Order: sequence, then structure tokens, then C-alpha cells
Amino acid sequence: MAPTSSSSGVDKITVHAKAIVCQDADLRGDITIGSGTVIQPRCTILAVSGPIVIGPNCIVEETAAIVNRRKELMTIGTENLFETGSRVESPSIGDRNVFSVRCRVSPLVRIGSDTFIDAGCVVLPLPSPSTAALISSSTPTPASSAPGTPALSSATPSVPGTPLFGASAGAAQPQMEETLPNRTAVFGSDARRRVWSGEGQGQQRALLAKHLEYLREMLPKYNRLRLN
Repeated sequence: MAPTSSSSGVDKITVHAKAIVCQDADLRGDITIGSGTVIQPRCTILAVSGPIVIGPNCIVEETAAIVNRRKELMTIGTENLFETGSRVESPSIGDRNVFSVRCRVSPLVRIGSDTFIDAGCVVLPLPSPSTAALISSSTPTPASSAPGTPALSSATPSVPGTPLFGASAGAAQPQMEETLPNRTAVFGSDARRRVWSGEGQGQQRALLAKHLEYLREMLPKYNRLRLN
């Protein structure tokens, strides 16, 4: 496929012969899309500063956004699902992760494998112990907390109504990174976390395979595809 111009220079979009990429998708920068991956219409993949490599058998749904603002390579593994309206800027993503509807993942958070991000959750790096001590010393302690709530949830930052991942969002605190362990589940309005057992993973993979099969059959019938 011939390169197309972009604001950053020249786009370099490499699409595997067995991938399905709709022409209405907004792809900019140096992007590689692996075998069997499906890129639906009206989604956005932006390699702003560094390249993006998407592995095999992923799904990027309508209005989902994947953005790499770093100069380093952003890698996305196999069988990842980016649902409608999700926005992911993580520089490293493993395999078999689910990013649910309208969730957000900071560029300071790396994702392992078999992680589930619930709908609407905002995933920001948890404070380091030293930063957490400063926060706890200046923040009133809640009167009560629900029994059995993990200690991690109390440190989860909440920033409603503020920029999520821009310079202004991190200007008031040190830039720190975090890597989520494999099989992390992020859920609830306060983005609580726990590690799940992996039960039901087989059914999830089978469902994704059927989803891919359906999209590969139907999308070419109603959409123009991007070809190499």
C-alpha cells in the first residue's frame, strides 16, 4: 500500500493479508496490524511519536482509540478486545485482555495478560509507597469503608472532570509507571482491583473466536476495506 501523508510526516500502515481493516478507520503514523485482526469503522489508531504493533486476532471496535504518544514501540499482543469508546494509551499490552466500553488506560500503566478492565473505569498508576504516605498525610481518612475492600482500592486516584492523560493531568504529581499483574480485574466506579483465578477463560476465548469469525464474514459485505 502506498504511504499517505500525515501531520507527522508519512504514514506507514502495514496490514497482514489475513487482517480486516475498514477504510473508515482513522490510522496515522507507523502502524503494523497482525494476522486475523479486525479493525472496525470509525475507530482511531494514532502512532503520534512511536510505532504501534498490533498482534494477531485482536478486535478494535467502533470509536475505540489506541494512542502511542511515546517514542518507544507500543506493542499489543494477541486476542485483545478493545470495545466501543475505549481509549488505551498503555505502551505495552499482553495477550487476551478486554478493554470494556468507555474505559480509559493511562500511558503510565503497562498491561499484562488476561486482564479485564470494566466499563467506564479509568486506570491510572497507583502511588508509590512514599507518594501514598504524602497523600494520606494530607487527605482526610474516610469514616468507614466496606468490609473486604482491598487496600489497593483506597489508593486509587479519582479525578472526575479533569484531563485524563494530558500534561496538565500529571503536572501536580510525579510521573510514575505501573505494570498490572496478569489476570487483574479492574471494576467499579472507583476502579478497584483484584486478581482473578482465570476460571471461564476458555469460554471467553471461544466467544472471541466466534466474534472474529462473524466480523470477518460481515464487515467486507458492508464496508470498504483497506488493502496492502
